[in-house]
Amino acid sequence: MVRTCPAPTCAEPISEVPISMKPNFVGSQLSGANLTATNLSATDLTGVSFASAIVRYSILSDRNLQGLDFRDAELGGSIFERSNLSGADFRGSNLSEANFEGAILARAQLAGAILPSANFHKANLHQADLRDADLNGASLVGTNLSEADLSGAVLTGSALSGADLSGANLRGADLRGANLNETKLVGSQLSGANLTATNLSATDLTGVSFASAIVRYSILSDRNLQSLDFRDAELGGSIFERSNLSGADFRGSNLSEANFEGAILDRAQLAGAILPNANFHKANLHQADLRDADLNGASLVGTNLSEADLSGAVLTGSALSGADLSGANLRGADLRGANLNETKLVGSQLSGANLTATNLSATDLTGVSFASAIVRYSILSDRNLQSLDFRDAELGGSIFERSNLSGADFRGSNLSEANFEGAILDRAQLAGAILPNANFHKANLHQADLRDADLNGASLVGTNLSEADLSGAVLTGSALSGADLSGANLRGADLRGANLNETKLVGSQLSGANLTATNLSATDLTGVSFASAIVRYSILSDRNLQSLDFRDAELGGSIFERSNLSGADFRGSNLSEANFEGATLSHRGFPPFPRLGVSKAKTPLSPFGERQNLGPGPPGNPHRGANPPLGNDRS
Repeated sequence: MVRTCPAPTCAEPISEVPISMKPNFVGSQLSGANLTATNLSATDLTGVSFASAIVRYSILSDRNLQGLDFRDAELGGSIFERSNLSGADFRGSNLSEANFEGAILARAQLAGAILPSANFHKANLHQADLRDADLNGASLVGTNLSEADLSGAVLTGSALSGADLSGANLRGADLRGANLNETKLVGSQLSGANLTATNLSATDLTGVSFASAIVRYSILSDRNLQSLDFRDAELGGSIFERSNLSGADFRGSNLSEANFEGAILDRAQLAGAILPNANFHKANLHQADLRDADLNGASLVGTNLSEADLSGAVLTGSALSGADLSGANLRGADLRGANLNETKLVGSQLSGANLTATNLSATDLTGVSFASAIVRYSILSDRNLQSLDFRDAELGGSIFERSNLSGADFRGSNLSEANFEGAILDRAQLAGAILPNANFHKANLHQADLRDADLNGASLVGTNLSEADLSGAVLTGSALSGADLSGANLRGADLRGANLNETKLVGSQLSGANLTATNLSATDLTGVSFASAIVRYSILSDRNLQSLDFRDAELGGSIFERSNLSGADFRGSNLSEANFEGATLSHRGFPPFPRLGVSKAKTPLSPFGERQNLGPGPPGNPHRGANPPLGNDRS
């Protein structure tokens, strides 16, 4: 017997229908009817309409219900086990806790249906329409949802393990906390879906699109995710350990704190991706596109980034020790504070990159270009940096101690306060470089090009500058004591206030140089040319200055006490207030002394056995009191 109202809550009289009667409802209209807790098994329901009916806790198992109309019906708790509901219309109906185990719902219409905690275990929902359906907490274990439309559906906390969602449309679906373990998602669309904290391990995701999906804190480890679309997805905190993501597209996605340890990402597209504090430990990103990506604080220890494009990327504070960046494009990248210890940078491009305060010790920099890079306060000690390109780079305060920089190009670079102590810079190009207060103590700059370089206040103590070109260089206040400038070109150089004590200047060119107030005591000046130089108030005492060229030089106030100036050429020079006390001077180069004005100088005997008087004669007699002209000039 079947009750038409549930006992014991029903207040109406209970009518009982004998099962043996097998009511026939073919073609009947049950719209709005209340069939709560009715047993409709073995009932012929062909063509029946249940639209807006109340059929709670009723039994509709093992029935052929194909194409029936259940729109807006109340069906909560009802049982449809093993029934054929192909093409049935459940749009807007309430099916909370309904049981569809083993039922056939192919092409059924369930758009907007309320299905929380419903049971679809091993049911067939192939091509079913579940748009915007509420399946919160539903059991879909082993369910066939292939090609079903679940766009906008709520599947939070649902059990989908072993389900077949291949080709399904899950755009905008809410799958937070769902269990997708061993679920088949081949070719499905998850664009805009929310898969936060879902378990996707052992899930077949071949051809799935996660574009704009929310997949935070989800498990995607040990998966084949080649070429998948994750564009603009929210993937923060998700785990991709050991997964194959070759060619995957993460452009514009948020992967903050994501874990890619041991993953394969070669040729992956990560341009503009947000990756702060992401973990790429020992991952493979060969030829990956990381342009403008945010990798602030990311762990890239031991990562393969060879030939990757990191131009414009932010790598501030990142850990790159042991990483392989050979051939990588790092133009304009921000590497401030990054740890590049033992990183391989062979042949990489760092033009315009910012490496302020980076640790580059034990880093292989063969063939690297630092042109226009910012490398302030960085450590580049004990490195082989031969022939590297540092043109127009910002290198202030960086340390190059003991490094080999032979042939390196620093033209136009800023090296203020840089430390090159003990470094090798022979044939290095430093023309126009900014080097105030730089330290070149005992460095080797043999044949280096320092034309027009600014070395104001630089320390060049014991430095080898032999045959270097310092023409036009600014060396004001620099320390050059003990330096070797033999054969150097110092034409037009500014050496005002420089300390040239015990400096070796043999054969150097100082024509047009400014040595005002320099200390040249104990300096070897053999073969030096001071032609047109400015050597005011300088100390040239106790020196062997024989036959030196001082033509047209400005030497006012300089001190030549006790120096040997035999054969020196001072023609056209200005020696006003110069001090030659005790100096040895021959006649050469002095007639007619138009600007000599020497004060209190002691001079040797003239060729005529007379004490030379280097002062001008009285008016009207230019030779009175002066040495007579020699040779053809004698009168």
